[in-house]
Amino acid sequence: MLRKKSLIILISILILVFIISLAACCRPKQDIFIVKEVGDELIIMGMSEKYKTIEELNFPITIYHNKKDRKIIGIGEGAFKEYKNLKKVYLPDDIKTIEKEAFSGCKKLESINLPIGLLEIGDKAFSNTGLKRINLEKRDINIQNDAFAFSEKLVLYTGCREINKPNSWSKFAFRDVNVYWNFIISKTENAAAVHVEPEQSEYTAYSEITLDFSQVDSMWLHDAFSNNEKITINDTTNKARIVIQSDIIINLQAKEITVTDSLQYEKNFEGTGYIVKGFRPESKPYILANKEKYQTLSFPNEYTQNGETLPVVEIAASAFDSVDIEIVNILIHGGIKSIGARAFYNLSYLENVKIEEGVRTIGNSCFELDRAIKEIEFPSSIDSIGEWAFSKCSSITKIDLNETNVKVINSNTFDENTALVSLYLPKNTLTLKTTAILNCSNLEELFLPNSIVTIEMSAITYCDSLKKINIPSSYIPQKGETLLGWDSYFPIFSYCKNLAIIEGMSTANYTISNNALVIGKSLLNLGVNSSFPVEIEEICPTSVAYNKTSNLVLPSSVNKIGFGAFLGFSGATLDLSQVTIAEIPDAFIGSVEGKEIVNEVETIILPPTVTSIGSEAFGRCRNLKAIKFSMEEGDGFSIPSTVTHIDGYAFSGCDLLKINTNRKKTEKPIGWDEDCFTGVLEKNITWLS
Repeated sequence: MLRKKSLIILISILILVFIISLAACCRPKQDIFIVKEVGDELIIMGMSEKYKTIEELNFPITIYHNKKDRKIIGIGEGAFKEYKNLKKVYLPDDIKTIEKEAFSGCKKLESINLPIGLLEIGDKAFSNTGLKRINLEKRDINIQNDAFAFSEKLVLYTGCREINKPNSWSKFAFRDVNVYWNFIISKTENAAAVHVEPEQSEYTAYSEITLDFSQVDSMWLHDAFSNNEKITINDTTNKARIVIQSDIIINLQAKEITVTDSLQYEKNFEGTGYIVKGFRPESKPYILANKEKYQTLSFPNEYTQNGETLPVVEIAASAFDSVDIEIVNILIHGGIKSIGARAFYNLSYLENVKIEEGVRTIGNSCFELDRAIKEIEFPSSIDSIGEWAFSKCSSITKIDLNETNVKVINSNTFDENTALVSLYLPKNTLTLKTTAILNCSNLEELFLPNSIVTIEMSAITYCDSLKKINIPSSYIPQKGETLLGWDSYFPIFSYCKNLAIIEGMSTANYTISNNALVIGKSLLNLGVNSSFPVEIEEICPTSVAYNKTSNLVLPSSVNKIGFGAFLGFSGATLDLSQVTIAEIPDAFIGSVEGKEIVNEVETIILPPTVTSIGSEAFGRCRNLKAIKFSMEEGDGFSIPSTVTHIDGYAFSGCDLLKINTNRKKTEKPIGWDEDCFTGVLEKNITWLS
C-alpha cells in the first residue's frame, strides 16, 4: 500500500515539472527594452523604437531573456541619450552602474532616484538634463567627470564638507551645477541666538546660507562677523545672506553706539532720501542707561540701510512726540528740508534748538508744549511754519524770525508763550491769521513789517502786556470790512488790556487818529487810555475792551455797537446818552462765559431809545450802582416801559445794583427771558405789588 502511494506522488511531481517546462517554452519574448547580458544579469541599453517617446519609465526588477528571468544591474552607455519626452525615471535598487551618457541630453527629465545599490555614475551620465534635485548625502558612489554637468536647474546636496568629499568623486563631476557643501559653523557664546536657514543641524549649513539674527536681544548694539569679516544685515528683516567657502565662526561684537545708531529710518516716497522716524523701539533701555549721550540730539547727513546710502532729508511727523528722554539740545542740519508736525512735541527737557540753513518747513505743533525751551535759531531758508508750532513754549523770551522767508503767520503759532518779551516777525510777512499771536502775556511791543497785507480778526489776542503796536502802511482790510460788516471783521487786536499806542500813517484803506484804528466810519480798535474819535458811526465787537478812560462819552454819531464792545471797561462812568441805539448788545460791558470780571465801572448812562438788553450785557459788574437815562437820576436801575426785551443773565453778579422793574411779577413782558434776573440778589429786585 505504501509503495502505491509513493508511486502516485512521484507521478504528480513529474506532471508538475512538465507543466512548468511547457509554460516556460511558451513565454513570449519581451520587446520593450534593448538589453546586454553580463553573465546571468542584464544591462539596459535602451528601448525599442516605438517606446522612445515614453514620458515616465518604471524599470522592472527582472526581465525574462533567453528563457530565463534575469536581474537588471545597470543602465548602459548612451542608453537613453537625448530621449526628448522622458520626465520621470524609477530605478530598481539592484542597479549598480549608470554608464557614460546614459541620460545625457534628456532636457525634460526632472527626477530620478539613485538606487541604494548604485556604485558608479559614468561620464556625462546626467549632463544637460532637467533634473531639479539630487541628494548624495551618505553615499559612497564613484562619480565620473561631468556626471551632472550643465544641468542648470539642478540643486545637488552633497551631505559632506568639500575638503572631506569621497576620493571617488571626480573633481569635475558637478561642473556648472548648484552644489551645497556642508560646513562646520561655530558660534561664540554671544551669537548663540543666531539661526541658520535652511534648517540644518547646529553645526552644518549649506554653502549659501541665511543667518537670522532676529532672536538676538539688542542686536542693534552689535556688529556681526564671519571669520572676522563684518556681515551686512538687512535692517528690516534682521537677516543676512552669505556664501561660505570654508569652516566659519560667527560672533557678535559690541559696537560704539551713537545717537545715529539709535534712530530708525524709512525711505521717502520718491526714494531719494531717508526720513527719521524717531528712536528705535528696542533702543529705549540703552538710551535710558546712557542718557548723557542723548542730551544733544543731532542727525546724520546720510544713512546706509541695506547697502543703500542716501541723504537724510526729513524728520517725520510725531517722530519724537513726548519721548521721555532728557534731550536738552537739538541740532537740525540743512539737508533736512522738512520737520514734521509734532516732531518734537512735549519734550520736557529741551532748552536749545539750532536749525541750520537749508531747512524749509516747520510743521504744525512742532515744538508745542516744550516748556523748557529758551532759544531757537532760525535760518533764512525757513518759508513755512505751521499752526501751534511754538505754542506753550513758556520759557522762551525771544523769537527772531526776521530773516526767514515765512509769508504767513498761522493761527496759534504763538500761544501761551508767557515769557516771550521780544517777537520779531519775518520781514516779508504778508498775512497774520486769526489768533496768530495769542496769550503772550509778557509781550510788550510788536513791530508789524510794512509787507503785511492781511491781518485777520483777533490776530493778536489776550496779550495783556502789549502797550504799543504799529499798523503797516500796506495793510488792506479784509473783504467786507465796511460799515455794518461784522461777519467779516473784528478788532485786529483783541482783549489786549494795556494796548495804549496804535501808530501808523492813515491811508486810503484806514485812518489812525488818537490811538484809534478806523475803517470808513467803523471803529476797529481804541487805545485803552484814549477817547473816541469824532464822526464814527459803528463800534465794532470788543473794539473798546479794557478802556481805562475815567469818564468815557460816546459821540452822538454812533448808531450801532457790537457785542462785547466795552468788555473789561474800568472807568468810573460810561456815557451813551448822546447816541441813538435801540439795543444794548450781548456782553456789552460784562463777561462772556465768565472769563472776564469788571470791577470798577459805577455808572452807565443809556439813551432813551433803548428797547432791548442783551445776554450778560452788564454781567459781573460788581461795582455797578447805577444804570440810568440822565446824569441827574440817582442810583439803581428803574426799567422803563420802553424796555421790552431782556436776555438771560443780563445783570448777573451786579451785587450793588438795585433794580426797580416797574411791573408786577405776574405781568412781566413776554420779551423778558426767564433768566433775565438770574444771578441778581433777590433783595435787590423790586416788583409792583
